[in-house]
Amino acid sequence: MDCLAQERFGQCYDATTGVIHFPGSRGYLKPEWAALDDNKQGKPEVAFFLEKNPGHGQGDELVCLTELVESNLKRQALQAFCRGMET
Repeated sequence: MDCLAQERFGQCYDATTGVIHFPGSRGYLKPEWAALDDNKQGKPEVAFFLEKNPGHGQGDELVCLTELVESNLKRQALQAFCRGMET
């Protein structure tokens, strides 16, 4: 993960935190999307994300890798993934 992120994002990637911080805006979450209600904040995966990427609302990105397989994709992503595999 570190090797790939360093190669792709260079100085913007911090290997000690696993976060990419761009010096200028490359887009960020709308405030209403970045805000979390109490129900979501209580979830362990949300707490993990907020701890690891406190600057997410300002456009920081947490690097993560996963295997792209049908079983871990939501419907819309799965449809796009399957269309891409057909070409």
